[in-house]
Amino acid sequence: MSDLGEVLKKTRLEQQYTLDQMEEITKIRKSYLQAIEEGKYNILPGNFYARAFIKSYAEALGLDSNHVMELYKNVLPQAYAQPTNATSTGRRKKALNVDKVAKWVSLLLFISFFILIVVVIYLFVLLNGESDDHSIQMPEPVTGRFADSDESVETVFNDAEENNVQEELAEEQAEEVVASTVTLVEQVNNVYTYEVANTDQINIKIEYTGRCWTQIRKGDAYGEVLDEITPQQDDTYTFESQNNVWISLGNSNAKLYINDVELEGTDVGMRVQINVAGVNSI
Repeated sequence: MSDLGEVLKKTRLEQQYTLDQMEEITKIRKSYLQAIEEGKYNILPGNFYARAFIKSYAEALGLDSNHVMELYKNVLPQAYAQPTNATSTGRRKKALNVDKVAKWVSLLLFISFFILIVVVIYLFVLLNGESDDHSIQMPEPVTGRFADSDESVETVFNDAEENNVQEELAEEQAEEVVASTVTLVEQVNNVYTYEVANTDQINIKIEYTGRCWTQIRKGDAYGEVLDEITPQQDDTYTFESQNNVWISLGNSNAKLYINDVELEGTDVGMRVQINVAGVNSI
């Protein structure tokens, strides 16, 4: 049994808690709690969750979890950095450039074809339209878009260019209004991991139905404490962040919303990891 395990077990016994009772309080399996007390961290589901379970166990026993983690940091399993998802921004820009080139090519082909038709008609009339007095019959005036002599091919070209710019702006605005999404990526016991996509900011709102200890950390479970409160019934708490955040709730007296999406599964001792897609954990 490790020194850390002895401290946790001794504290539990002094408070007259059984492992079954601690399992109900922490929502961590009894076998994992027993493995922590015996120092068998290899039984736990990965180093990240091993550290999170130890921290939650210490908090449930009323210990200073930060002091415990610092005191026994040499014997604790090391957490690994979480991989980030690569975005497809470059690919989307490349596709937009290809579409722009295709539009310009189509426009130039249209204008070239029109000029070619005018030249062919003019040459045909010039060579075959001579009258008896050798006068040259000019082609009939062109009706429609080019009936006004003040309007030239350059004017048509400028109008087409303006239309293309407006279409590109409309496409960019359409991409910008894509609604953000909140997806449950992983759940291990009372630890939930969500990913927020199509946005660069996390808007947190918590509605309380009773007294509930709440803690917000920057990045993950070991990051800087950004806020720690204990609201009362009917209180509402809001928080905004452009970084990943870790949320700890002391009990089930709370409804948690991320970007106006209610998260399901709020229970006693819930821990929530919120990651913004494409942002490294700090």
